[in-house]
Amino acid sequence: MLGLKDQMIALIENYGVIALFLSLTLETLGLPLPGESALITAAATAGPGGLNIWNVAIAAYVAAVVVPLLIVAMIGLVWWSRRRESDIAGL
Repeated sequence: MLGLKDQMIALIENYGVIALFLSLTLETLGLPLPGESALITAAATAGPGGLNIWNVAIAAYVAAVVVPLLIVAMIGLVWWSRRRESDIAGL
């Protein structure tokens, strides 16, 4: 039976940057996934014959910074539009 480290390496080797992006995004959303471990594994496998380090960096940035900002912006827009509707209705 494979340990967590071996499973993470297998996921990164098989699915590459997509597995890293999903792991970091879902961890950012609050699921108990090993996002930092996936990032370290992806960075360690980057190199000759492995992942491109720039793709790893971009996927990590988008998953850890851009996705949460978009979620906060969407929540803010929903809150603002509901407040605006209640102001228009005179409530």
